[in-house]
Amino acid sequence: MDRLGTSEHWYPLLPDDPITPHGVRNGDDHTPFLAPQLKFQLMNQDMETNGNKLCVNGMWHGTLSVVLGPQTPQTFAKLKALVPRGVPWRVRMDLMPGGMKSLGMKKGTLDFIAFVPPLRPIWNAIETLTKVEQQEPVCVMTIMASTWGDSQAAVTRHLTLLTQAFQAWGGGEVTQTFGNPVRAWASTLVASSKGSGPNLLYPPLSEALNLLPLTRPASAWEEDGNALFATLDGK
Repeated sequence: MDRLGTSEHWYPLLPDDPITPHGVRNGDDHTPFLAPQLKFQLMNQDMETNGNKLCVNGMWHGTLSVVLGPQTPQTFAKLKALVPRGVPWRVRMDLMPGGMKSLGMKKGTLDFIAFVPPLRPIWNAIETLTKVEQQEPVCVMTIMASTWGDSQAAVTRHLTLLTQAFQAWGGGEVTQTFGNPVRAWASTLVASSKGSGPNLLYPPLSEALNLLPLTRPASAWEEDGNALFATLDGK
């Protein structure tokens, strides 16, 4: 979490790692014989927020969330090619089962009020997913991305370029507005929270897998191979 204040040789201590007992033991408390909880090892810096940006030890961070998935699905390699090389970024994609189950209550409500013209397109979209569910699973997916810079101006510039890349990635749409910017930023960290991003997408499994960073290796040979060939996605 603290890019400037963390050594490249640092690594977290896990519960089964041998450590020197520390602190004071109270009763049957075994805490002095265990490593500190992982959340305190990782999230150990104060944060300063300014709008939807936050600062950790002098490094500014910005977050975006995909609210409308790519309308013409593209590969992850295409997204990577759209982001300029000078922009630091990371992306977290959560893929979960039960898309139609999650939409069940909405579908039941819309079945009674689908005659209202503004709601008809929503009902049609859910009906389309219901038919797709008969052939392949419909999933729940969230996509969160983050970038950083040494100043607010730098992170704003990086967010703009990252937003443009996601918009060009099949015609999707993103947002940089969050009620809780710290929680939104934490959603870009792998395994940092039980929940996922705030904006849920409901793609069929085949389309969701196409968006994930699953690519082939650069060469079919082992390390002792004598021929290397570049792939179309630049590997």
